[in-house]
Amino acid sequence: MPSMQRLKEDITVRFDFPSLRRCTWLRLTWWNEYLTALDLRFNDKEQERCFKKNLEGDLLRWMLVGSTLAAVCTTFNSIATFGPELLNQGSPHDFSNFKDTRNLVFFGQILLWTVVPAILSCLIALRIFFEFFLTWHWEIVITSIMGYGSMVIVIGQLYHLTVLFGGDPDDVWKNDVTCSAEAWVLLGLNSMTTAAAFFLPLRSVVSWSVPVIGLITYIIMKVAFDDDTPPSQLLVKIALLMALSYLAWHGAFRTEKHLRTEWRAIREVQKASEQIEEQQVSIQQKSRQIQEKEKEVEATTDLVRSLQTVTKALCDTMVHLTADLRIRNADTSVTFFEQDVEGLAFTDLLNKEDQSRFAACVSRATQAHIPVCLPVTLKKQYSTSECHLVLVHRGNTELRYLIGIRVERDYPSAFEPLRSAEDEADAAVRRGSNGAAPASSTEAAAAAAATAAQATSLPGSVNQGHAFTPIIPCQINSIDEDLESDFSFTTYPKHDPPRPPKLTNFRARARTIRMILKRWNVPRDCESCCQYHTVLETIDEAVECLRQQKCDPLWSTYSQQCPRCACMNQGPKCVVCGFLVEEKPRGSSTGRSSGR
Repeated sequence: MPSMQRLKEDITVRFDFPSLRRCTWLRLTWWNEYLTALDLRFNDKEQERCFKKNLEGDLLRWMLVGSTLAAVCTTFNSIATFGPELLNQGSPHDFSNFKDTRNLVFFGQILLWTVVPAILSCLIALRIFFEFFLTWHWEIVITSIMGYGSMVIVIGQLYHLTVLFGGDPDDVWKNDVTCSAEAWVLLGLNSMTTAAAFFLPLRSVVSWSVPVIGLITYIIMKVAFDDDTPPSQLLVKIALLMALSYLAWHGAFRTEKHLRTEWRAIREVQKASEQIEEQQVSIQQKSRQIQEKEKEVEATTDLVRSLQTVTKALCDTMVHLTADLRIRNADTSVTFFEQDVEGLAFTDLLNKEDQSRFAACVSRATQAHIPVCLPVTLKKQYSTSECHLVLVHRGNTELRYLIGIRVERDYPSAFEPLRSAEDEADAAVRRGSNGAAPASSTEAAAAAAATAAQATSLPGSVNQGHAFTPIIPCQINSIDEDLESDFSFTTYPKHDPPRPPKLTNFRARARTIRMILKRWNVPRDCESCCQYHTVLETIDEAVECLRQQKCDPLWSTYSQQCPRCACMNQGPKCVVCGFLVEEKPRGSSTGRSSGR
């Protein structure tokens, strides 16, 4: 602090002795630390302002009670004091005579003790009940009022007020007011200091001014107007008053220290509670977002499952692709592709013209999130197929794309299939008949043997006695290229669909339920007419349980219907009525193309 620094320099200049300078500076340092320890204010000004605002409510309420009691009590005291004067026959009290010192003292006490506290009570009541004067610094106002009360206790006492108005208390008043004046002043100052310390939550940085103002006023009055008190007694009274004031102030200091600690702890708890509430709100929002995402994922999963089911029914095989369009989980597609395609890029199985179209199809499916259909030419190991692809984007998962492949037509691969020796001989004879030199039977046999040797050199050939027949995975020569497919992604099937099944009547449904009831074992009901109706009443519980289950979009009845009772079955025999349906021989309908 600048003042302490100047004081230190002054002491250093005046006292050159090192030991004396050291002792003096230690004393000043201790006093500075003590004063700093007495300052309980927070370093944060906003925090100190909030603490001060927190004390304002109790401060106003206690001050309203104190000022009201002061106004009422002083009014009764004035009545008790001036009542006997009105009955004084020797010197009657006339209120209209302002030259009478008693009138001046009476009106002075009414003004100091009654009017001012009443006005203060009204202001505090307006602040508490009607929220007026919100911008006032009520701590400073109430501290000033308490200082005013300390001054009034000394000045407004009957003895001192009579002396201030120029009268002699012994001559003016009928009763003796000199002997008890000193006691009332000291008791009033002590009461004022104690009340300010223990009831009013004033901060210690301002509450010290209340006893100091009262003590200074008391010393001035004693020095200026009291010549009868010995100096030794005056010093004792002042010392005792200072000691009592310090004890009261120190008690208020300790109370404030405890209040500050408690208030800070409560404030931290409130901040923690607010943070917890904010976190709870954030957690609830995150939970709702997660639930929405789960619903979206569930809806997407259901869609993918439905598409997989539809794809399995309409397509020949399915392929899973990663983000870089590589095939995964292709164990079931090895037979279709005639080779192991695990980890292979799907675009390597397409022609160059189809690769760019397939890339555009992937981009469209990714952006639109809808299935996309694309006709392509697919290259296998031993054959080439014209196919339709159904591409589905599954989302940002490891297996990002699902492809359903429907084969429309197969073609032979680049090499010609091998022919038998008899076919080679016939071909040689035909060439000879066309003008070429006929070959002898020995040459024809040699050519056939060479062809057979060539066949044995192919991978996958099997020795069948004296003849060798190569195993070709797909017999291309057996395909009827003029036969049209009955499948199309854009048109309806060429063959008439089967007739839809009839509706099952209520008698058949009731009979089915009666057959199911035989399989249930439920407790007997003594109040029921029979066990049949007891079991029948338990159907409601089972139906309610089934009604609460999730929807199953792919649920359907069995495919075969009994022509007698119209119940649906899995096999040719009806489990309800026992009727046996004769199966039609296979091959009655053309179905799909036989070339696949």
